Amino acid sequence: MELEEKRKKIDELDKQVVALMEARMVLVEEIAVIKNQEKTPVLDLERENIVLDKVASYVKEEKYRPALTALYQAVMATSREFQEREITKNSCK
Repeated sequence: MELEEKRKKIDELDKQVVALMEARMVLVEEIAVIKNQEKTPVLDLERENIVLDKVASYVKEEKYRPALTALYQAVMATSREFQEREITKNSCK
């Protein structure tokens, strides 16, 4: 496959990934509401470690495991930042 064909395939995958990540962010936002109501801390290290372990177990190709684990660490950090902003915004109302 030529370079442009490979890039088109990546573009198609990116479209799917963004749709899934957006659906994930909807849930992240809903969880922020619950955490705010229950006065639960945004950061739950135990939960994050469980998620990272599960993600690592889903990876079929061992050489991709470190990269995909790092990607999920970034996803969770971004999700936490979003939750913090949402909680702060809703607390100021």
